Amino acid sequence: MKVFIQFKRYVAILLIMIGIVGATFLVASGFQLDFLEFDNAFGQSGTVRTDFYDGLGNDEGGAIALQKDDKIVMAGSSVIAMAPGYSQEFEESIALARYNSDGSLDEDFGDRGLVLTSFDGKVPRVTDLAVDYSGRIVVGGYLGHKNNDFLLVRYTPEGQLDSTFGTGGVVFTDFQGRNDRAYRLDFDHRGRIILAGESISSNKRSWDVALARYNSDGSMDPTFGILGMLCIDLFGEEDAAYDVIVDHAGKILITGYTGLKKIRCDIVLARFTDTGGLDETFGNYGRVKSDAFRLEFGSKIKLLPKGRLLVSGTASHAARFQRSDLCLVRYNLDGTLDHSFGDGGWVKGNFGGNETGIALFGQTGGRILVAMRSASYPATENRDYHPEEFVLARYNWDGSLDDTFGHEGVSKTDFFERNDQITDAAMRLGGKIVVGGFVQKSGYNESDFALARYLLQSQ
Repeated sequence: MKVFIQFKRYVAILLIMIGIVGATFLVASGFQLDFLEFDNAFGQSGTVRTDFYDGLGNDEGGAIALQKDDKIVMAGSSVIAMAPGYSQEFEESIALARYNSDGSLDEDFGDRGLVLTSFDGKVPRVTDLAVDYSGRIVVGGYLGHKNNDFLLVRYTPEGQLDSTFGTGGVVFTDFQGRNDRAYRLDFDHRGRIILAGESISSNKRSWDVALARYNSDGSMDPTFGILGMLCIDLFGEEDAAYDVIVDHAGKILITGYTGLKKIRCDIVLARFTDTGGLDETFGNYGRVKSDAFRLEFGSKIKLLPKGRLLVSGTASHAARFQRSDLCLVRYNLDGTLDHSFGDGGWVKGNFGGNETGIALFGQTGGRILVAMRSASYPATENRDYHPEEFVLARYNWDGSLDDTFGHEGVSKTDFFERNDQITDAAMRLGGKIVVGGFVQKSGYNESDFALARYLLQSQ
């Protein structure tokens, strides 16, 4: 018995010594565990809420952008909430808010930090936001009700509609009377704006990829497509572009889906030349269709070192994406799958809920941070928003999770404690991550803009 007890003591001492030596080695070698925490220097314990109508509005934040001076711009929609049984209709507006680096509203912008822009009863949907090289704020989306048009709105750095752009700061684009929805925008090296989305085909049966390019004054660029517009059926079924980027050679890349979105669809990736033609040196005459699950769509593209392209998206084996996971797909520069990444170019991640990728951030050593929202909705007819988590996962170059980050490569944190929805994320050099969306109040149809800022800390 004494021998056994003495043996246990030796083992315990040995394990402690191994732990001390191991910890010393990790510190000495620079090995650190990174994790997320709220930035207490921002707003109230890392979070900010903004109400445009003093308790009466339904304000939904959609897209965020970071300025060079560390200010934050958020765009979405705002409408005065209607009480049950109240029949009067209210006009919905584009809502803009700009924040200082500490989370306070920037009173030099618009009306004490806030801007509202309405369109004579038409309903605007904000889907993207960017700040150009001159500090002007460009909002992209679509406008209408049943038949929508592409929408671009540009504001001065002070928050006024830019009279040098389009008509009074606004541009509408109608693809021959079709129903048109724009989802993402990007700038090329000449300052032209590319807006990408979808347009219903002339037979009203399926959607096609739609692209439009604008000069810096908001006029259509006639050197692109047909008088600045391009509508294309990529694979003979429904197609849509959910993200667009311009690469270093000036070629335009889009990702989204092809197929029947709620039944069977695949990730689509396409590359266009500067004039709007499909780039035949890429994929199958400029197009790539990638399929590993029953349902997939791409939502973000990122250019990586070594000429690689990374697409993040959502994948599901269940109809209508009722249970969904993150998926990542990496391609070579010619559009072929990069088999050195994950399983034949694919990585799938399940982090405890229905995950949707909202942003991709590159880090040193070829590692990639994937920002996601994760939500779990009950299987009932109640469509209220439920609390979402902000999930950040870090992957190595080969597609494996980086176990030096968070818990086995993943870090989770609450967004807000009540009914909320995460819509966008952006990252500042130094590890500050800003997440935007909206949070519902108690009562009927009321919500506020919501922002949270997190720090990537090491231990």
